[in-house]
Amino acid sequence: MTPPAVSLSASPNPVDEGSAVTVTATLTAVLPADVTVPLSLSHGTAEDGDYGPLPSITIDAGSTTGTGTISTTDDADRDDETFTVALGTLPATVTEGSPSSVEVTIRDTTTAQSRLFVPVVLQSPGRTSGSFFTSEMILTNRGPAAAAIGYTYNAAWGGGSGKAADSLGAGEQRVVADAIAHLRALGVPIGSSPAGGTLRVDFSNLSLASDAAVTLRVTTPVGEGAGRAGLSYYGLDPAGLLTGPAFITGLRRNSQDRSNLAIQNAGVSGGITLRVTVFSEDPAAPERSLVLPDRTLPPGGFHQYNGILDLAGFDNGYVKVEPVGGTAPFYCYGVINDNFNSDGAFVFPVPESSLVGRAGQTLPVLIESGNFRSELTVTNFSASGKTLDFRFVADAVDSSDDTARFSLTLEAGEQVILPDIVEQLRRRGVEGIGPADRPFMGALFATPAEGDMGGIVIGARTGSPDGRGGQYSLFYDGVPYGSAFNETAWIYGLQQDGENRSNLALVNTGEIDDSSSTFELTIYDGGGEAQPTISTMTLGPGRWTQVNGILGGIGQGYVQVRKTSGNNPFFAYGVINDGGAPGERSGDGAYLPARE
Repeated sequence: MTPPAVSLSASPNPVDEGSAVTVTATLTAVLPADVTVPLSLSHGTAEDGDYGPLPSITIDAGSTTGTGTISTTDDADRDDETFTVALGTLPATVTEGSPSSVEVTIRDTTTAQSRLFVPVVLQSPGRTSGSFFTSEMILTNRGPAAAAIGYTYNAAWGGGSGKAADSLGAGEQRVVADAIAHLRALGVPIGSSPAGGTLRVDFSNLSLASDAAVTLRVTTPVGEGAGRAGLSYYGLDPAGLLTGPAFITGLRRNSQDRSNLAIQNAGVSGGITLRVTVFSEDPAAPERSLVLPDRTLPPGGFHQYNGILDLAGFDNGYVKVEPVGGTAPFYCYGVINDNFNSDGAFVFPVPESSLVGRAGQTLPVLIESGNFRSELTVTNFSASGKTLDFRFVADAVDSSDDTARFSLTLEAGEQVILPDIVEQLRRRGVEGIGPADRPFMGALFATPAEGDMGGIVIGARTGSPDGRGGQYSLFYDGVPYGSAFNETAWIYGLQQDGENRSNLALVNTGEIDDSSSTFELTIYDGGGEAQPTISTMTLGPGRWTQVNGILGGIGQGYVQVRKTSGNNPFFAYGVINDGGAPGERSGDGAYLPARE
């Protein structure tokens, strides 16, 4: 008979300096006699004296758990530090389970600050009749103490730059229905609508700088009683800002869509000069690129190019934004707007440097299900042609490993946009793509036939028809290998009420090996008072899954995803949909990529 296995866990983790962490050893079955579980400790980034000893744990006969505590010291000069508790040499009566070790973080309780840059907040009419865009702002403080907030608004139109103060409770997430109205109410002298500009949000009295988040959702009504449509993005910390060339891909102009580009100076001092180059999707076009006049922006400055492809006369294309003067950080983004309903799909910038040396990319999901279809966009902005090998992994694929394989070759500078990609694969006779009588939903993995992924951007636009000739959609890019999450990720700004519902999706990238991963999902009530809800799930390599209605009965909140076993990185994202249930209101989704 196989002896029971023993595994380890630690709580709280992270542990505040000067407090104690409880280590629990758990058996998979009871034994008739006491078991002594020896432990070993290794420093990590901590040092001798930062934590106390715990040589062993006793599990009493007839029980499956035993505990012990490790004390930590309080050090005013400490940064966050880690040490590892691992199983030592076990007695013959038990075997090693998983996890066999746990890394404990000693959290520096010195108050931290966070500065987040919001690319735009606005109250503004759109081009479609009846459209009017407002910015819903969701503030999150996942820390254990109340945070002070300082706003700095820089008007791009409508006037009224200024500052204001605010606060946010411990563990609280607050949904501000209209950011511009909120700033006015706090005393910022913003003029009457239309108005808009950039926003800097400074948090203080945090335990960790990463405890604070700002999520924006820009929407417009889409008809009497039909709900609203729009897009989402996050406030950016310094690591998320740009300092070198970046590309925005997948842009188009046709009877259904138009594309805009926005650029911002995200710094607090000094101007920056940005150069925008627009490229045609066709590298053989007589005039395949257009360099626009350089534009200098002051700190917090904003400029939008409406109909960016119109300026060059291209139907499909992509854009390069690069600094040519000044040292301030900057940001840029694209928006693909539907001409029928004004719904926008936010297109994140891809830094040129983020692709160099990467062995592949993971596109979070492709969908053919109900009315939802995914469009695949592949851009090669490099100076040489490239062939890419793709693996689409989904339960509906009829093959031994649930994988459909295909390849694409792109010339230097070429961009291809493939609408309804699953149907296109079906028409091409790709093995495993059977009839459209079951839902195809899964992640797409891309690797180069030669070299690396430098110069290659992969994206997708997923949407459904709006019944009036347009569609409601969202856009997302591939995640380069080595850039996904290894331990923990957070999704903010989720809502579940009569007007909204939220889903959460996970991908095991499979980029290391064939191991499955187990995840712990902790759901926090945005009110900061209710105890979190915890659930677990296991996901095989290359697999995608979605939890619909992730918040359950919680009106609004945020989620921590923690990998508890497995070797592969993972990716997580949320989608907040208009309508409390499927089929209600517009159903439009806004994409919320996870944050560290």
